[in-house]
Amino acid sequence: MLPTCANAGGGIIGCTTAYYLTRHPSFDPALHQITLLEATAIAAGASGKAGGLLGLWAYPACLVPLSYRLHRELAAEHAGPDRWGYRRVGCGRLSAVVKTTHLEPRPPQHQGSDATNGNGEPPPLPIQSVLPGKEEGEAKEEEGKSWEKLPKQDEKAAGLIQDSPLPSDLDWIDRGLVQDYGEMGEEGSTETSQVHPFHFTNAMADLARERGVDIRVGARVTRINHSKSEVRSVEYEDRGTSEIRTVDDVTDVIVTAGPWTGKLLPRSRVEGLRAHSVVFDAHVSPYAVFTDIQLPTDYVPEHRARMGQRRKHRGRVDPEIYARPGNEVYACGKPRQD
Repeated sequence: MLPTCANAGGGIIGCTTAYYLTRHPSFDPALHQITLLEATAIAAGASGKAGGLLGLWAYPACLVPLSYRLHRELAAEHAGPDRWGYRRVGCGRLSAVVKTTHLEPRPPQHQGSDATNGNGEPPPLPIQSVLPGKEEGEAKEEEGKSWEKLPKQDEKAAGLIQDSPLPSDLDWIDRGLVQDYGEMGEEGSTETSQVHPFHFTNAMADLARERGVDIRVGARVTRINHSKSEVRSVEYEDRGTSEIRTVDDVTDVIVTAGPWTGKLLPRSRVEGLRAHSVVFDAHVSPYAVFTDIQLPTDYVPEHRARMGQRRKHRGRVDPEIYARPGNEVYACGKPRQD
């Protein structure tokens, strides 16, 4: 039997796995067949909607330097800056206090979609425009799963952040609200880069396809047929025809289905972590900012006020805000409580 690998999942892990398998010194397209099965479309889930931040200050420390180097090498080899927006960015963490007067409506200073701040630059993004999140430490139960904050650093690294002035070119943050600012990481490991995750994942899929990988989208894996000692085949539903099809003579299966992995391999105990994100059309300087924002004690979120509610927000939000190439600003955080 010729070695045949089936990848279940067309996210960033599935696509990069297929890419690197085709780059292995022992890979021979005449002898090896790789099939990637994706239920909807490449990067349709979290892989296409993540922040795409790469930091030498992140963790685990045993993997981060390797991952960071591989991203740099991939970008150099395959025109990453043009193809998936690879670039260096500044990155820091700030705390801010917003008072009631900061939230009062202000008369518009400019008209039209090409408004600037008077210096030929777009107006600053109001820091409170990001969707409110939940107070730190709160948990909301949904379908038996607690809401959690996704950590970006271990405690040791977080404790090494040093206060520093807000960079002069970080001009899309209202400086009057900022209490302190610190560069992410410790000396020698503050470097931060980014990719656009949707474009990166699709580029990896395209590069794998060029080396012979059979990528089938609309292929929802339903069953992995195996014995105690070996795998035999993979069944999937062709969502275009609703037919059940089979990839036969499979020697290896790699399950990269993200939060759905547990459905295919229950013993894996893989679960999902929910977060929300929005993307703004804006051209700003290249920074990624982690925030901790104190809101007024009498603040009623706009979405509640519109419905006539007077229920107040609980006080703190911590959105992460990343400038991205292509005149985008990405913001993510925990879901607001309703």
